[in-house]
Amino acid sequence: MAPWNQSKYLVGTSLLFLGPASCAYTNNMPLLTTTLTVTSLVSANFWRHANYSTRRDCDLVVAKGGMAIMCYTGAHYVRAFDKVVTAYPCLGLIAYTYYKSHQLHNAKKNDWLSYHITMHMLFAYEQITIITSINQSGVNGVNSQRDTILIMLLMSVYFISLAQYFKYHSLS
Repeated sequence: MAPWNQSKYLVGTSLLFLGPASCAYTNNMPLLTTTLTVTSLVSANFWRHANYSTRRDCDLVVAKGGMAIMCYTGAHYVRAFDKVVTAYPCLGLIAYTYYKSHQLHNAKKNDWLSYHITMHMLFAYEQITIITSINQSGVNGVNSQRDTILIMLLMSVYFISLAQYFKYHSLS
């Protein structure tokens, strides 16, 4: 799937998630600490010997589960204007770099690596944004359950639309 001379960089960027995990730990956020730590270690474990295996299946499942937890948490807590204007566009960039990495990897082009590294770095940034939003939110600083569900539905429509666009248009 990927030789060590490429995947070694992805081991390193997968371990970037331990930074936000330690930030979540110091701020007494056990769910996020566990989610980010497990996601980081499973991803690094896959990339240390990237091939089609059980490790890859685990990485795909854990990464998607972690993404769902972080998206829900972000939809609930990211409310301040300065966080919204950075977090939601960053989420779009994450989707784009994931798509582009996948597309270029399938086309056997080495540029896939830079897109995947960028995606990992954007994820780490997004995780810190969510954690700082939780810290800055007071009792009145979170979106209501109804608004959180609405935001999640809008994000789903956004990602489905983005996927359809990428399916029919190349952004190379």
